[in-house]
Amino acid sequence: MQLGHYTNTQGLLGIYQSKTLRATNIKFLNDEQEFVHALDLIRKIIVEADPKKATDKIDELEQFKKDITTKLTAINEYNSESIFTLSFSEKTDLLSQWRGYCPNNDGYCLVVETDNVMKEANEVFDECHFFKCVYDIKTKSEQIKELLNSCWNEYLMSQNKDKVIEEFRKKTLLLASHFKHPSFEEEAEYRIVVFVHFMPDEKLKFRQGRFSIVPFIEICIGDLNLIDRIIIGPTYRKDLAKRGLQCFLETTLDEAFFMINTDIETSEIPYRS
Repeated sequence: MQLGHYTNTQGLLGIYQSKTLRATNIKFLNDEQEFVHALDLIRKIIVEADPKKATDKIDELEQFKKDITTKLTAINEYNSESIFTLSFSEKTDLLSQWRGYCPNNDGYCLVVETDNVMKEANEVFDECHFFKCVYDIKTKSEQIKELLNSCWNEYLMSQNKDKVIEEFRKKTLLLASHFKHPSFEEEAEYRIVVFVHFMPDEKLKFRQGRFSIVPFIEICIGDLNLIDRIIIGPTYRKDLAKRGLQCFLETTLDEAFFMINTDIETSEIPYRS
C-alpha cells in the first residue's frame, strides 16, 4: 500500500543517509492527549455500566470495574512496554499536514510502499502492527465495548483474574495506539505500531523535540529507490527546491537522475509567507 510520510529537510536528509524511518514513542507525539484518548473513552463506558445488568454477579462486576480502572491508571502513568508509532497518510498534499509536520514552508512528503517497511520492521522487532487510525466515536465505542465484553466473559470463567486484566491492558494499548480525535479525520492516517518488550541500549535513539528530548527507534526502509515519489511542500522557490532535491538524490544514490525511480513533484497548494 502506497502512503505518504511527511517530514522536513532535516528529516529527509536523515532518512536517506540512515536508510531508516523514525518511529516515535507514543507518549511523545505532537498531541500529548492522543494516547489518553482511548483510555478516557474506556473510563466513560465503564462508569456508565449498569451493575444491575449483571444480575447475580454484581460483586464480580464491581471488582472487574475496579481492576480495569486501576490498570487504566497504571497505563496512563507508566507502562513497562515501549510503544512506538510511525505515521503515514493517504493524503500526500494536505495543507494541515504541511503545517503540522513541516512548518516554515520546509516540507517533503515521501510516498513509500508500506508493505516493504512492515517487512523490514518484522525482521527486527518481535511485535509489529499496521493500523488505519479510527476517528469515528461510534466505531471506537463499539470496539471498546467488544473488548470489555470479551474481557468480562473471560474474567468470570478464569481462575487467574490478573492474567485476564493483563491481557486487557495489552489490547487497550493497541487501541490507544491508533484511536484519534475526530477533529484529525482529514489526515486519513495509517500507523505502523511497534511493541518493544525488551529494548537494547543501541536500539533506542533520541532527538530534539518541541518540548523535550524524544525517544525513537529506527525502522529500515530497505531500498531507497523504492520511494516512489517525493512531493515538495509549498515553498517560495519551487524550482530551486526541486533542483536541490534532484542533486541530493543523484549524489546520495550515486546514480544519474534518469536512473533513479523516485519521481519529484511539487505541491499544488499555493505558497504563503
